[in-house]
Amino acid sequence: MESESLEAVHRFVDAINSHDSTALCQLLSSGHRFVDSLGTAVEGRENVTAAWRSYFEMVPAYRLKIESEMVSCATVVLFGRASGNLAVQGVAISKSEWSTPVCVRSRVESRLVEEWQVYSDNEPVRALLRMCHSG
Repeated sequence: MESESLEAVHRFVDAINSHDSTALCQLLSSGHRFVDSLGTAVEGRENVTAAWRSYFEMVPAYRLKIESEMVSCATVVLFGRASGNLAVQGVAISKSEWSTPVCVRSRVESRLVEEWQVYSDNEPVRALLRMCHSG
């Protein structure tokens, strides 16, 4: 079971890093629950897939770099870095690259990602957004 959970999470990270929303959707359970680092939750495969599509438009170079992981039955915890840049209406903003430590706790059921909860510091992105809106 642990190897299946880890394999599903690795496929999910690969889909995120390639911005493949079709693959993401296929890896989500129908009742998938995504929780961002501010505690905001999005539920349901279609809603979460739409949220990822929107995020990829806003952060076109978003990537997860996993440095270590822990697995226990259906739970996989990832540690690493999240990075990206910002875009407005499909145009990348100059000097908007950011990187921050990230931890993700995921739960896998029947080889599908049931839950994906992100823990990271959003301040680098918030600072860039403030700079974009003030200038």
